[in-house]
Amino acid sequence: MELMAMTNQKRNSKGRFQKGNRPWNTGMRWSAGGNSHKTRFKKGHIPKQYKSLGTLREARNGYTYIKVSDEGPRYQRWIPYQKYLWQQHYQRTLPEGMVILFLDGNKKNFAIENLAAVTRAESMYINHMGLHFDNTALSKTGMLIARVMMKVKEKGK
Repeated sequence: MELMAMTNQKRNSKGRFQKGNRPWNTGMRWSAGGNSHKTRFKKGHIPKQYKSLGTLREARNGYTYIKVSDEGPRYQRWIPYQKYLWQQHYQRTLPEGMVILFLDGNKKNFAIENLAAVTRAESMYINHMGLHFDNTALSKTGMLIARVMMKVKEKGK
């Protein structure tokens, strides 16, 4: 048993610092060497891929985003373009829990008549029940049907 314990101790101690031992560089200050100083970004440097405010970009999912800020995390700097247009047109922020729906289903049609604000629950009903159409009038009717279905379910509780 003792032989096994000694063997395990020997095997496990290879490459590890023993308690009480100090590394060779304790107390030394770190300094970068070589060409490190030459290759660092200088103060005020603007990266080559920097995008200015108001820049539009298309994501892989087909939605268009607009840059509204240079501060904060990415999801706060870039917002969906349809949300931006809706907020500019109605002069207020989109309420929490609401999304913008393209009434004709075309993610590139940013006409204000084609954008509608719906709650996430309404959006779920519209998508689940297949109430979203390529026709704007039919999609508006689908939104109303989803609202009625939600009210019926709410009253049934």
